[in-house]
Amino acid sequence: MLPRFFAATPSQTLKARVDLDFSKDSADRTKFCGRFDRTMPPDLRDGSTAVLRVGAYRADIVLDPKGRTAKGSAVAVRLKVKKKKAIFKVSVRKADLRAALAALPDVETLPRTIAWSLTFPDCWNIEGLLEMDGKDRLRTSGDGELSRARLSMKKRKPTR
Repeated sequence: MLPRFFAATPSQTLKARVDLDFSKDSADRTKFCGRFDRTMPPDLRDGSTAVLRVGAYRADIVLDPKGRTAKGSAVAVRLKVKKKKAIFKVSVRKADLRAALAALPDVETLPRTIAWSLTFPDCWNIEGLLEMDGKDRLRTSGDGELSRARLSMKKRKPTR
């Protein structure tokens, strides 16, 4: 029997940053945060596993009953549900995001929009877009080749 389909829990990405390192492998990072619908929280009573996707990058993660990954892991996720709001924070470090982003259609330029999702086995998920519209910082090496790029998303105000 196939699992039932559940629409993504509405979420908003409020802030994001992607750091790409063209001189070292597995030295890319990203951080983003936002809000999701607090009336539809994930079931984390016994902890849970989940799949995080950022572009074509994929990571299997384990969350404790408080909605956090273990300290020191390459992928850090935090889900917090309060009375008036529910927030998520995601941080990926020591990853090869460039290779994963190269699988996206427009390989020749730096990505402007990157899709992401966090999915649990019970089909609960949140998803969104990292819309890079801030001021990019590009760094070149001595021979003029691009060595690092920081892409950012302007901080947005949450809508109710």
